[in-house]
Amino acid sequence: MLSADLEWIYGAALSASSDEESAADATRAAVQRPGGGESRRELMARAVAHALVSSPADPLGALTAPEREAIGLARIVGMSVDEIAELTGRAAGDVKSSMLSGLKRLAGGLSAAGAV
Repeated sequence: MLSADLEWIYGAALSASSDEESAADATRAAVQRPGGGESRRELMARAVAHALVSSPADPLGALTAPEREAIGLARIVGMSVDEIAELTGRAAGDVKSSMLSGLKRLAGGLSAAGAV
């Protein structure tokens, strides 16, 4: 892994995390996992998934874990439904359902707050 990869991985984790320390922890968790040979994108996905569980950024923290994971991986890493399903071991239909319910929840919360 190159230092340029580390910057991308940390940046993705920071987008998903509530703070810089949590993003650093998520980055370390992603890159220190045994195995090696993962692409930058795979490491970004692992870091984001870790951050979304341990210390999610607002407004993602208000979502259920499946909603947060599906939306976070799609929006931050740019993963497709099928890629998220493969990474998480969930059915593609479940991932789609989580995305839809999470986006509705976010839209409702933003509307209620007067942001939309």
